[in-house]
Amino acid sequence: TGLNHLLTVSGLHLGLVSILVFWLVRFMVRMSCPLLLNRISANHIAVPPALACAVIYAFLAGFGVPPIWRSVLMLAVCYGAAFRYRSPDPLTMLAFAALIILIHDPNCLWQISFQLTFTCVLAIVLIYPMLRNLKLSGKVRKLKGGRIPAWMLSQFEDAFLICMAVSILVLPLTVFHFNGFSL
Repeated sequence: TGLNHLLTVSGLHLGLVSILVFWLVRFMVRMSCPLLLNRISANHIAVPPALACAVIYAFLAGFGVPPIWRSVLMLAVCYGAAFRYRSPDPLTMLAFAALIILIHDPNCLWQISFQLTFTCVLAIVLIYPMLRNLKLSGKVRKLKGGRIPAWMLSQFEDAFLICMAVSILVLPLTVFHFNGFSL
């Protein structure tokens, strides 16, 4: 039916669906059953529905595509840590997800989609925090003329710095696999 074109899925979409359900369930539990929170946390209650919605969304869009099940795996690892009251360490989660995928299919290591996926996330985890020192929005309250608040600039700076971090780490893979790169 072409449903997968309507519901184009990436890790971002799965994450957005999942976090939206997580926030909604947590909010509803806090508003409707505050006494229940004496025995169990709202986060504990919100994790299973959030993960279930991400899995359902992934199945609707075609779960067989590797980027989709890689994203579901990362969400499951992240929510598993949250469910056990642990703060998820990005490098550990990334390594665990890669290990699970490589145990399932060791040939994934040579696929460009696997390499790009994990390299991009690694760049966001390792390089982006170092580049955040370059942000101007925290140093100026308003830009010239006083009309643009710094928080508006901050959103664009973050997006630009994340793209720059990913581009830096993905550049060797791009040159190797595609025999060139785009400015």
